[in-house]
Amino acid sequence: MRRKRRTAGGTPMSMIVGVLGEDGDTRERIQRTAESAAGVRVAFTAPLSHRRSLPRTGSPHLLVTLHRDAHLALRELRAAAQATPVPTLLVLNEPCTEDDVSRLLLHGARGIVGTASVESHLPWAVHAAAAGGLALAPTATETLLRWCSLSSSYHEESARAHHRLQQLTSRERDVLAMLSTGASTPEIGTALRLSPHTVKDHVQAIYAKLDVTNRIQAARVEWQQHLPAAEAPGK
Repeated sequence: MRRKRRTAGGTPMSMIVGVLGEDGDTRERIQRTAESAAGVRVAFTAPLSHRRSLPRTGSPHLLVTLHRDAHLALRELRAAAQATPVPTLLVLNEPCTEDDVSRLLLHGARGIVGTASVESHLPWAVHAAAAGGLALAPTATETLLRWCSLSSSYHEESARAHHRLQQLTSRERDVLAMLSTGASTPEIGTALRLSPHTVKDHVQAIYAKLDVTNRIQAARVEWQQHLPAAEAPGK
């Protein structure tokens, strides 16, 4: 945990916070609420474009940024990585999906608080984020937990699909890839230069190895291997 800076006389200095966002009324709400927290001083409120002009020295300890939606918040986080770094970043936006929350955190957000719950959660969230923790309001926490649960389920499905697909030969994988797009037996034969009879033999072998009975079930196994949770962490 970061120690509080002290003046020459030994008294704790205020935590300096900057507020950025396009909605002036909401910026004022954030400023009033943040300053209600002990030891917090809002140094400035400004539009998001002000971030580009932050000095390399004397920057706030924490930026609270306001966004209309998660897409815009993510774009700002990516741009911020190229600008003057600020130790922690708290992003406030509208309710997010599971994927939104995970992406925002992976790209450096130190917390997520909905605009409707600023008064309830911002005072503690500011301190938590500035101390190096993750400040997630209850709704964001619930969303993240759902994402973790779904990711686990997706990973299991994807792992099973990969295991089953490893049983196929290279040619059978080619046939399955086309079959999954809805291609007919003649179309597969023409594309792969195989006779219709040979294509049918490959299809039957695919069914047996994947333990399925029709094209739809086989296509589902092909699709499951591409689930996002199957990707290596950090990709």
